[in-house]
Amino acid sequence: MGMIDDGLIDEYIANPKKHKREIKKITDEMMAVFNDPEMMKEMIGMLSGMGEMLSDPEKMEAALLEIVSEFENWDADMGSDEKLEAARLEMLNNPDLASNPMLSSVFNTDEMQDILRDPKKWRETIQEGQQQMRRGGGVGEL
Repeated sequence: MGMIDDGLIDEYIANPKKHKREIKKITDEMMAVFNDPEMMKEMIGMLSGMGEMLSDPEKMEAALLEIVSEFENWDADMGSDEKLEAARLEMLNNPDLASNPMLSSVFNTDEMQDILRDPKKWRETIQEGQQQMRRGGGVGEL
């Protein structure tokens, strides 16, 4: 399987306007990051850290093990409807999360706000993400 699920490719072929909207949305989100000096500082910091990690195989291995551990913990932490709802409410009600530039760039979109306000959409979205991660997808997908 490639980086984009075959079903999604078929969906985009059947509905090119949807694909165009998705690309525009992604581009708009990237431009928001590029136009926000604080977010750019954070991104540059992350990228420089990645450069150090890539040049040191031991750091790379440790980082990958940490990512795997985080995915496993996240999957366990979000394993019940109650935990999913608690996470949704935390995202809606915690001002510290809203003030984090990286999180706000993701969660302050109209689409994400709609998902956060709807417990059913939230649960379905998180569960879909969990399934993608279990299949080895998610990173780099549209």
